[in-house]
Amino acid sequence: MSKLCACLLLLAACGCTAVYTTEPVGEQPLDITRHKDWWEGAWACDGEGPPGSPVQIVTFDTLCVRVVDSTNGLLQLAWVQRGSLEYKKADVWLRQAGDCTFATLRTGEETNRCLWAQIGVCDKAVLVWAPDGHKISGLVNSGQLPGCATNGVSLGHLGSNEFARLTSPTNDVLFYWQHPFVFHKVSK
Repeated sequence: MSKLCACLLLLAACGCTAVYTTEPVGEQPLDITRHKDWWEGAWACDGEGPPGSPVQIVTFDTLCVRVVDSTNGLLQLAWVQRGSLEYKKADVWLRQAGDCTFATLRTGEETNRCLWAQIGVCDKAVLVWAPDGHKISGLVNSGQLPGCATNGVSLGHLGSNEFARLTSPTNDVLFYWQHPFVFHKVSK
């Protein structure tokens, strides 16, 4: 039970190949103004995420979420690293492309390497699906997605065509749908 931030930190680093971006993923911000109270509070994580996920090295018990800019879907996450009592925080942008919602996480340590994932919200939970690094790498190497596939995958600017490729239900499965991180709100 220790990964909402990882989930949103997972936001991208799953599988053996991490997938990064230099900018928030999605075509427009997700306006959460009417749901601000739902997002804010303490969250715990269930689920292990994808097999071999680098995110599994993130260890915390509770993730605190604060809405910084509800109109632009900007959240701030904070947690205490288990074992060291080291305080950590990260910014998360919630954005949409078509019917899909993405979360992009920047910890501040590397401003040009953000993690990202597709997310879904249901009842009192946030589900986070990491991108499949091997499949995304193949799309970058074949020129179907902009970016570089050395030392993990770093995506370039994604336009409408690239989002259509990422979110199409008729293309290869590009996310770990069977292994989501599931975050449950534990307090306001």
